[in-house]
Amino acid sequence: MTDIDLKRDGGRTLRVHTAGADAGPLIVYLHGSPSSRLDIVGLDGRSRARGVRVVAFDRPGYGGSSFARFTFASVVDDVYAVADHVDAETFAVAGQSSGAPHALAVAALRPERLTAVATGGGAATFVPDAPWWDSLTEGEQRGVALIGVDDVEAERLLAEADLPSMAALELGDGAFLSYWRSQFGPADQRFLDDQFGPVLVASVREALRQGQAGWARDNVVRMGRWPFDLGKIRCPTTVWFGEQDSWQAGKWVADQVPNSALHVLPDRGHLVLFEEWDRVLDGLGIGS
Repeated sequence: MTDIDLKRDGGRTLRVHTAGADAGPLIVYLHGSPSSRLDIVGLDGRSRARGVRVVAFDRPGYGGSSFARFTFASVVDDVYAVADHVDAETFAVAGQSSGAPHALAVAALRPERLTAVATGGGAATFVPDAPWWDSLTEGEQRGVALIGVDDVEAERLLAEADLPSMAALELGDGAFLSYWRSQFGPADQRFLDDQFGPVLVASVREALRQGQAGWARDNVVRMGRWPFDLGKIRCPTTVWFGEQDSWQAGKWVADQVPNSALHVLPDRGHLVLFEEWDRVLDGLGIGS
């Protein structure tokens, strides 16, 4: 497993991590928020055993990537830059949680080299007519209303709800894991206790080492109306949803994407993509 720094438009740095096999079909992984390229450390052994390459990059402002006010389109371009760097003619994408809409954006905006999409943990737009609009605080609702009007103020307002998570960075690793563990349900807590806890701690700490700017920008990009049509996606799409996930929007994605395959697992939660990685690979149709 290695890190690579790519230079992108304006001289910004894109920090990329590679895992899995040295050669073979490629998956570009899109991380959640707050998270980072280091999520795929937890996928390394199983990907290697299946002969699959996995690459992930920190979106701008996360981890080792320079901050920029990224958009869905710019992240899609970064996906293609990473695929080009590792000489992949075709590739699949997998998006976890807030990475799911970025994965779907690849299928909607630049599907020409894409073989398949997988999403886990769900994601959805936060708009006044969405079922989950009332779950937002008043400040978050004001922030969403400002997206595209005053993104700087929208970032500030939407970031306020995440301040307790930023404060948790001051905790030692054990207490830090306990804090994040409390955000999940029983299935995810078990998975964190069994094996994924150290990966989560390292990945979230890495994600936020520059501060909150990348996460704040991610809120603005994903929480407004998405500037692409999910109904026009034709790439094979699998949606993985754990019934113990407190965030129910995983099913919403499947409803929007024609002919997508929804897998509902009663004993899994938000981290289903990691826990069921071999089945995710099967759904993508890659790996031996």
